[in-house]
Amino acid sequence: MKRGLAALLAVVGGLLAATCANAQNLVITNARILDGAGGEIPRGTIVVQGGVIRSVSAGGAPAGATNVVDAGGKTVMPGFIDAHRHIGAAEPALMKAFIDAGFTTVLDALGNVPALVAVRKKIDAGEIVGPRLKISGIVPLNQTALPPGIDAARRDPARMPFAERPPVDCTPPDQARGMVNGVADQGADNIKIILVASPKGCDLATLRAISDEAHKRGLRMITHTTAVVDAVMGADAKTDYFAHTPHIGWVDEGDAIAKIVASGAPMVTTLGVFTPYFDDTHNEGLFRDNGEFQWDTLHSAGQGPVNDRLLWNAGVTIGYGTDTSFPPRDSLRHELRALSSVFGPKELVTILTKNAAICADVDEITGTLVAGKQADLVMIDGDPLKDIFAVLDVRLVVKGGKIVSDKR
Repeated sequence: MKRGLAALLAVVGGLLAATCANAQNLVITNARILDGAGGEIPRGTIVVQGGVIRSVSAGGAPAGATNVVDAGGKTVMPGFIDAHRHIGAAEPALMKAFIDAGFTTVLDALGNVPALVAVRKKIDAGEIVGPRLKISGIVPLNQTALPPGIDAARRDPARMPFAERPPVDCTPPDQARGMVNGVADQGADNIKIILVASPKGCDLATLRAISDEAHKRGLRMITHTTAVVDAVMGADAKTDYFAHTPHIGWVDEGDAIAKIVASGAPMVTTLGVFTPYFDDTHNEGLFRDNGEFQWDTLHSAGQGPVNDRLLWNAGVTIGYGTDTSFPPRDSLRHELRALSSVFGPKELVTILTKNAAICADVDEITGTLVAGKQADLVMIDGDPLKDIFAVLDVRLVVKGGKIVSDKR
């Protein structure tokens, strides 16, 4: 009797599993495919089974295919990835706004870890629609701090010349290790460090302790560096990821480029922070915090893009990230304005997809349209290789093989 019941349950379980898998089967055909790695298929088909890409090829849909979406010649490319975002309260409406804008993965670079972990569980369970979330908790390197309520970008202590910085005490390495474990226990994916190096020279030992403990717990160390001098120290400490392109100073002075390249760490853009934000109702320019633009930071709007291009030319992996809390589509438009001053459309497609996936540490599962990866993709009404701002016109979003936004 027990064996018969077990067999029946196995059959039912198998049927349910097959039903779930079939519900995720999808064929997108008649599409202009950009694979995120520089490849292009003028007219092709993507076959998805069980939420995973099974094939990407030229030609039409396979015989007998069901659940077929005719792209009508529109562009299909990997889902966008913001590898440096501040999500805040992570309300369901914001999570859906990321999806509608084409973002299937978002890395929150500093937030309330337990709250974001709870939101991620709801997304993964299908209770709310949202992107794949990667979460970061902070471990303070030293006591360098700003008054509460002040946007760090407005009064960045890294703008002070290194020799003029007041010496501060660093967090003792053993204490920092304990903090790493505390963040890991909360469910974070990354440890974030804000590196404004102290002339006392105590930073490197603490950085290395944080990196070592993070790696023991399976986490990455992501390092906020805005000045070139701090980026060099981050490279020496073997950071896993630079949270910003350095925009205070020039990377081609001294050995900065060589050290950053040697670290092997990818870097996100965040160029729009220091570019005035304009829209239909704000003609005077806004700063990231929605206040009046701080014009004495404008040098960064020039140094950031130039440094980004120089580092790209040297072989650094540059990925998309905004470091903003504007609505996702607005942030995308704003960041692209700065990026398109130094990068071409084909490069920007890679920055927004493949490279951002590397920065967010999801490149093994998404970021490119190749067999075996999760079916995270967007359909665009336009040609991003002719006009990168075509990515603002998202008509269809698929995450894990499921259609999660449809504006066709």
